[in-house]
Amino acid sequence: MEERVPLTSRPTAPSHTRGFPTADRIGGGTNADEGSLELLEHLIAIVLEGNTQYLETLLQSDEILEVVDLHDNKGFTALHIASERVDSECVRLLLEADANPNVMDRFRRTALHWVVSGGGEHLVNFRKFIRIVIRLIFLGCHCDFCNTKRARCAELLLRAKGSLEIKDVKGETPLSYAAQNSFHKVVSAMIEHGAEINQT
Repeated sequence: MEERVPLTSRPTAPSHTRGFPTADRIGGGTNADEGSLELLEHLIAIVLEGNTQYLETLLQSDEILEVVDLHDNKGFTALHIASERVDSECVRLLLEADANPNVMDRFRRTALHWVVSGGGEHLVNFRKFIRIVIRLIFLGCHCDFCNTKRARCAELLLRAKGSLEIKDVKGETPLSYAAQNSFHKVVSAMIEHGAEINQT
């Protein structure tokens, strides 16, 4: 039986980025109001569990469809969470339910940013090493299998018109993250969808 993932496992704001404006103030979408937040948190919990069978059923509800593109109280949508977890089935189901791949989180990152933003840093000190280990636990490794999983998610988002040009608060595009993190299959997919090399 698959272990349930607690809601606290969602990506949180790094300490150096706290205080940035929330996504609704930078044109990235809308935060869930009190009434919608419970539905959204339920949706996100199902995405975190990776329960695609229940997710498919849940996405047939009009109430759930109304919260698909809303941000939770940490500034993330269900699609951001599915993309960060590199769960292509959840990503596919959310996109089929008309989730917008270009909604930005509070750091101006889209779902495509989240697919490619994990790991890849050089080891500089012990603190950075610990951060990388934690990222590998939550975001996976850079082996061929994981690279293929990321490419599959990226392909789904690109077919749904996910933007390659949106820059996050650090000025990075999805392509620049993919290149920095050596996700070569993702880079190839992005180039096939019109990414220009000078975007890195």
